[in-house]
Amino acid sequence: MIHGEIYRKLLLYSAILVAFGGAVTAIFLGLNFHLVPPDIDPDTGEVFYEGMLHPQRWWIATAVFMITLITSFIMMGLSAVIGILTEIRDKKNMD
Repeated sequence: MIHGEIYRKLLLYSAILVAFGGAVTAIFLGLNFHLVPPDIDPDTGEVFYEGMLHPQRWWIATAVFMITLITSFIMMGLSAVIGILTEIRDKKNMD
């Protein structure tokens, strides 16, 4: 049956997307996570106060990256399990 292969590929590509999204989010958090946001004049764009970056932002970014990476590894493992079960089912249906 083709359904197992479609689900396996969907889960695998979703896992890759989760890992990539986690990496992008972690970089964004590490560079831009403010404790006190900057004060900018909306009309002129003049910066009155640069803001204060969160002192723990890289630890938070690392945690976000690790959580998304572990989640994507679990999804990849489930994808492999679906592939193996699909092969077993197809061999059983052949006999």
